[in-house]
Amino acid sequence: MVQRELILSVETSFKEPLFKKITLGSVIIGRSSSADIVIRDVAVSRRHARLYLKDGNIFVEDLNSTSGVWMDGKRLQVPALIQPGMSFSLALGKRNTDYRITLAETDADGIAGAIASHLEQTICVSALELRHAGIDSQMDSESAANYADRLKQLLLFHDDLADVDGENGLYDLLLERLTTLLKPRQTIIYLCQKDGSFSPKVGTGNVDETLFSSKTVLHEVIKKGNALLVSDIRHDRKFSRVDSVADADVSSLIAAPLFRRDEIHGMIVLITGENQQHFNESDLRLMVCLSSAGTLRLDNLILMQEKARYLEERNYELERLVTLRSEELQRRNEELERKNREIALAQDQMVVKEKMAVLGQLTAGVAHEINNPLNYIEGGTAVLIKWSERFREFLFDLMDEGTGAEIRNFFEKEFSNLNTQLSAIAEGRSRISRIVGGLNLVTRKNEAVEKTADLRESLQAAVLLMQPNFTDQVTLTVTCEEPMPVECRPAELSLVFINLIDNGCNAVVAKREASGQSEPGSMEITGRLRDNEIVLSFCDHGMGMPESFMNKIFEPFFTTRPPGMGTGLGLYTCYNIMKRHGGRITVESIEGEGSTFTLYLPFCEDC
Repeated sequence: MVQRELILSVETSFKEPLFKKITLGSVIIGRSSSADIVIRDVAVSRRHARLYLKDGNIFVEDLNSTSGVWMDGKRLQVPALIQPGMSFSLALGKRNTDYRITLAETDADGIAGAIASHLEQTICVSALELRHAGIDSQMDSESAANYADRLKQLLLFHDDLADVDGENGLYDLLLERLTTLLKPRQTIIYLCQKDGSFSPKVGTGNVDETLFSSKTVLHEVIKKGNALLVSDIRHDRKFSRVDSVADADVSSLIAAPLFRRDEIHGMIVLITGENQQHFNESDLRLMVCLSSAGTLRLDNLILMQEKARYLEERNYELERLVTLRSEELQRRNEELERKNREIALAQDQMVVKEKMAVLGQLTAGVAHEINNPLNYIEGGTAVLIKWSERFREFLFDLMDEGTGAEIRNFFEKEFSNLNTQLSAIAEGRSRISRIVGGLNLVTRKNEAVEKTADLRESLQAAVLLMQPNFTDQVTLTVTCEEPMPVECRPAELSLVFINLIDNGCNAVVAKREASGQSEPGSMEITGRLRDNEIVLSFCDHGMGMPESFMNKIFEPFFTTRPPGMGTGLGLYTCYNIMKRHGGRITVESIEGEGSTFTLYLPFCEDC
């Protein structure tokens, strides 16, 4: 689309045109701050008219406005062609204000110079980006000195606005500046309340809440959005009849609406008394300039606050998401660590099972190989005992009464020594047979099969296997008088017993060596029935444990032994075996005195 640079000249009833240079694509004219040309008047709709380019020509159309778009005294019903030099009007006849807009090309004769001269005169308006609340003209009717002073005050006010950080501060600044520049008797700011009424927010002097709440003032300023000037109330047809104004010794007043987000939020009113100078149009323009600039600052503050809240909310949301993500990562890391520990434990348990399986095979082979010579020894020992007795009888039968007592005593002693040795051989064979039986019991191949078993059998086998490792160092005492039937895996429980006996005996040996005692230490194992439970206690009189270890001893890889002396899986394995059997294991320990591990297993009543 072809772009055209144009000059729009906006004229009001004050006959002071405002020029605006634009590049025409599509130009919106209206009261909204988002419009390309803003006319701050309630008679003008928020989106009133649109200029657009079509086929090289410029058209204007009415955007369903309330007051309409007018050309040559007629309201436009369809888009109309506009040539440079032609004009159209908004809000024709409304409030005695005719917004006539004239179009001109930038290269037209004499336009550039006129624009430059005019913009130079109205630089203060451009700098402050004032909103027009029914006053769309420049302040060129003032004397040169007064104009320069007010221009300076406007610029200072604009600088002071940068330091305002809230609505109350803005109103205080407006009151202070208007009182200083215009010297009214009273200045009042009225703000809209939640119920729609207007009441004084701040003011100077004694604020009369009803003075300017009359329908006349509200209608002109709040309802219509007009800036109001009453130079002399006594000669004004409307306000001279308003009792609340006439009775208050008011000679002159000016009022202007206050905007917030393009909506009228309140009004500011200045009055003078009988002996004060009356307000004029220049005073009203100055008041409108100040209030418009202040309102713009307030809108900017609101936008910044909303942006700050938005950023804060976004930051909070991002922080929440980061926290959630961190927690999720932490949870996954913990889950991964837990699975790694489970894998490591599973691997260690597999190694233990493999070792137990190999040990079982070796034990079975060794037991078989040992049983063969044991059978020879058993048979040979029985034969030797029998033959020895027969040979003794035969030898003593050969002796007559003349054989001396010395010879008889000699043979009697020799045969006694022979019987003693044969009995020792028989006892050794029996001990070897019991040890082989214990090994078979602990490493039996059907360890994964549950069966009913008397715990005393597995306990005696474990003691038989472990006692030789601590001969002359630890005295093991077992007290289990009653049968203790349990539905269990005997091989697994035997492993629990061996671990507890080994730990207890090692603790006794460590204390014995540390104290330098020569007498053997002791460990007692007791079994009893209590409340349908079998209770086995392994009590050693060893080193004991500090209280800080009590919550860790059943954890995997935790050990109190020196490096290389233990894996830290013994008690962890015992804990899991007891759990699989529906039982539990507890510990009590006093450092320096000893420890007691107690096993609880369900009693098999039907066994």
